[in-house]
Amino acid sequence: ILKKAIGGKADVVLSDMAPNTTGIACVDVDRSTDLVMMALNTCDQFLKKGGNFVAKLFMGETFKSVQNEIQNRFNITRVIRPDSTRKQSREIFFVGKNKK
Repeated sequence: ILKKAIGGKADVVLSDMAPNTTGIACVDVDRSTDLVMMALNTCDQFLKKGGNFVAKLFMGETFKSVQNEIQNRFNITRVIRPDSTRKQSREIFFVGKNKK
């Protein structure tokens, strides 16, 4: 239904999802990672070759594994922490450009 609604595959998948936080860092990071992985699965299904991806992640132990997953799917990857992000926040954004 989604492919039909957008007329084929998407140019961009953008995920600003964040879990309901518990205050327990490892739980919040794991939940955030699950959401990023769901967004990556959406890329696998709906993002066209050459498309781009942006997703928010809470920094933690899963950072490297998520980064590897994104690097496996995209030719260019970046990690961005916007200036507007609070200093105490663990929030970062992954950017994947040019889907393989």
